Amino acid sequence: MVMFITKFTVKGEPEQFEKFFAEHAGFMSSQPGFVSFQLVRSAGDPLSYLNIGQWQTVEDQRRVTQSAEFRSHAATMRELVDVEAGVYLPVASAGQPR
Repeated sequence: MVMFITKFTVKGEPEQFEKFFAEHAGFMSSQPGFVSFQLVRSAGDPLSYLNIGQWQTVEDQRRVTQSAEFRSHAATMRELVDVEAGVYLPVASAGQPR
């Protein structure tokens, strides 16, 4: 299992980003190797979000992010937000997300 963690800083209206993200999440959720995601917003900065996506393998995640459809989504996303992203490997965890 790998985690693809993305920090989004919204350039405009958060509602516009959230609407587009919901559409994008539908695409991502249908891809082979996708496990789950959780989008969270900072309690202290309403323009800052983290998306924590889980994938079965690094290869699954990379295959999707190299696709033409993903690149199209990413271009639209960059109009709405500044993006920082990376692939992470789990080290430790406890309990279930709430």
